[in-house]
Amino acid sequence: MTGVIADALSDVTVTITCDGHTYAKTVATPGGTFSQTLTAFASAGGYTITVTTADANGNQSMSRRNVIYQPAPIITVTSTPLGRTLVVDGTPVVTPQSYNWSAGSSHTIAVLTTTQTGIVSGTRYQFGSWPDAGAASHTITVLKPVDR
Repeated sequence: MTGVIADALSDVTVTITCDGHTYAKTVATPGGTFSQTLTAFASAGGYTITVTTADANGNQSMSRRNVIYQPAPIITVTSTPLGRTLVVDGTPVVTPQSYNWSAGSSHTIAVLTTTQTGIVSGTRYQFGSWPDAGAASHTITVLKPVDR
């Protein structure tokens, strides 16, 4: 959450409350800005955010907004067998690997090499195909979660 304070005479205290959590900041004015990461969202759902400002003379202003929080989906990239190396967005990772990707974002998933050797057994594994029959390197788009 970000904002700009328009009081030209004194510093302003900004107090933000949400779901039992309180955040307070002193903002220098005139034209001071504030930024606060809200960590009060325990799960998906509706929340009320209240922002109260007070200057040095005790003058106050309050604004209240209702928001709907929808967490980013957790996407797990895996392989069969586990422990194979894939390249996700240009970075080699050992499977399984989980990500908090935003709905609508696109990501590249690729096989590092088409043949990989097992860590303990020395067994060699050959890349066959993805479940969607896509190429060894392809782009996926994260879908919006389905409301239940």
